[in-house]
Amino acid sequence: MNIFKNGLKIAIAISLIFLLSCEKDQNDSTDNTLTQEIGKIETIYQEGAIKIENKIVSGIKKVETYADENYKEGIRQELEKSISKQTTYLKSGSGWVGVLKNGACGSYQELSIFMDCEDGNWNTSGSGWIGNNSIDANGNVTLVCCVVSQYNFIRCQVDYAVLDISGNPLPSGVNGFTRYIDNEDKNNKNKVTLNGTQISGAYGNNYFNANTTLAFQFYPKNSTTGTHCFNYQMGYLGIYLHDFGLFGKPQSTTYPSDIRSLGSITSDDEDSGNANWLSQTINVPNTTCTTNIMEDGHSFTTFNFLWMHFD
Repeated sequence: MNIFKNGLKIAIAISLIFLLSCEKDQNDSTDNTLTQEIGKIETIYQEGAIKIENKIVSGIKKVETYADENYKEGIRQELEKSISKQTTYLKSGSGWVGVLKNGACGSYQELSIFMDCEDGNWNTSGSGWIGNNSIDANGNVTLVCCVVSQYNFIRCQVDYAVLDISGNPLPSGVNGFTRYIDNEDKNNKNKVTLNGTQISGAYGNNYFNANTTLAFQFYPKNSTTGTHCFNYQMGYLGIYLHDFGLFGKPQSTTYPSDIRSLGSITSDDEDSGNANWLSQTINVPNTTCTTNIMEDGHSFTTFNFLWMHFD
């Protein structure tokens, strides 16, 4: 009888172990499936690696898929933690912002942001004035900014934005928004330099790695102010920099005379499991919001440009 009881106990124990093992395998399988669904494998380019980048061919349909919203929310939270913990490259209270370079930055620092755009069937394009920004032969985008003081800018007769690299709270009367751009996943070649020295991680409220996070100070249109977008009482930017660009476009035929030309660049972002997102900080009610600054597509980003010139 004891032998029978012992045998029964052993059999029950073996059955329990088997059932628990099956449950664990099922959980592991579920975890792996979730990882495949919301996770993304992103690799950095290794020197000498073969990188195939093909332009889209007329008649060929692009296959684009989008990341899960929970995954994108996870990215936002991790970026907030990283930016808050990492020391920025600019001193606190500096009030620096980025305007688009056109010709030269003079005595100002130059920030160059190279974004490795979609490799397969890429559809990056540009039109009109793009300043020193560029699109290379493989459809990758470089944004080039001059680092200047934010204290010269005021609201005017047009929506516009500057790159926020101060890391400070937004100025009074200014909105903010952050654009996360999911760049090419495979053999990513993103590169950001400040005066020729490569940087990565947090820079103000921006973040640079295999993807690009750009923070902006957004000045909503205000027709009650003067025609110029700069505070002449403080000494406007043209004293030191006669040509530069802002992010934005006019909403009508009436806009500051300092605007000499318009343009845009559309970057074809990652097609597979694209995780692009846009977040906003609204201090001033504005119906146009960011639409005049950029178009935030699911797997593309269009930047609008204003060329400013001072005689």
